[in-house]
Amino acid sequence: MTSYPNEAPLQPQIQYVEKKTNGLAIAGFICSLLAPVLGLIFSSIALSQIKNDESQGGKSFAKAGLIISIIFVALIAIMIVLFIILYALIIEAILNGNFNATF
Repeated sequence: MTSYPNEAPLQPQIQYVEKKTNGLAIAGFICSLLAPVLGLIFSSIALSQIKNDESQGGKSFAKAGLIISIIFVALIAIMIVLFIILYALIIEAILNGNFNATF
């Protein structure tokens, strides 16, 4: 093999391997908007899987799904507590005779 005087030496080729997005991370993100409890479960599992297997991507999806799910679950819990308090106040007013339901 003949070498030419101005020929650059061969450089090793760098191969970029694209990470596949974890399916549970995407499912967790979508479910966080539609069914927050499922989103919480799926996102938690996805984060665990991504942590154990570095060839998987989607960590941002899983984190976003987890955060959104936690916020929605907290808001739902607050609404349930407020509904129970309101219901108890209405029942108390009815039993005491202080409730006037004329419109």
